[in-house]
Amino acid sequence: MSRLVMKCCGERLLDVFLPEFELSVGQVLTIQLPTHFNDETLVDVLTGRKKSTYLEIFGRVRFASVSSLDSQAGFLDRLHLRFYSPRVLDQFTRHSNITAERALAIMSSLGIEPGRRINQLPGNPRLRLALQLAFADASDVVVFNTGGCDPCGVLQAYEDIASYLPRGAAIEICSPLLGVGGQIARKPGFPGAHLVELQPSNSVATCRHKEAI
Repeated sequence: MSRLVMKCCGERLLDVFLPEFELSVGQVLTIQLPTHFNDETLVDVLTGRKKSTYLEIFGRVRFASVSSLDSQAGFLDRLHLRFYSPRVLDQFTRHSNITAERALAIMSSLGIEPGRRINQLPGNPRLRLALQLAFADASDVVVFNTGGCDPCGVLQAYEDIASYLPRGAAIEICSPLLGVGGQIARKPGFPGAHLVELQPSNSVATCRHKEAI
C-alpha cells in the first residue's frame, strides 16, 4: 500500500468548499476551480503556508508554476528582480539542495544554456524548470498549474510529472483564469488519478467527488 501524503476532510476556502480526498505516493489529483476563484488561497493551504484544521500533510510539499522561480525570492530579492533577472543556474542552486553540476545537467536536458536569465525564458521551459526544482528538493507532493504554457508545454509538464510519480504525488490546479489547463486526472497513463471540484460553500451537499475516466 502506497504511503499517504495528504488527507482532506473537507475545507471551506472563502466562499467555496474543497471536498474531502486522500492522496498517496504515485497518485495525481486535479482540483478544478470556479471561474471567480483565485488559486493563491488554495496553494497556501495545500503547501502548508496557511494552517488548516481539516487538511493534513504528511511530508514535504512544493509549488511549481511559470512564476514560482521568481516568487521563491524574499522581499528584497523580488525588489531586485524588478531591475535585474538572475541567471537560471544561480536561482536553481540557491533554492534547492542540488549541486551546480546537477543543475547544469538538468538545464542541458531541457535545452537551456547555462548563461540564460529567468526573464529570457518563455512559459514552457520556466514551468519545466520549476518542476525539476521541486523534484530535486525531495518533495513528497508537487502542486502545480500550467498557466502560461501552450498545449505542447502542458504535455511536456505531464510527462515530467509521470516520471516523478514513483517517488511522490502531484496536484494540478486547473482554472479558467489560468488559461490552458489540461486536467491531468483525465489523461491516460495516470492510474489512481481523480478529480475534485470546488463548489459554492452554500451548496456543500452537492459537492461531487469524481473518478477520472
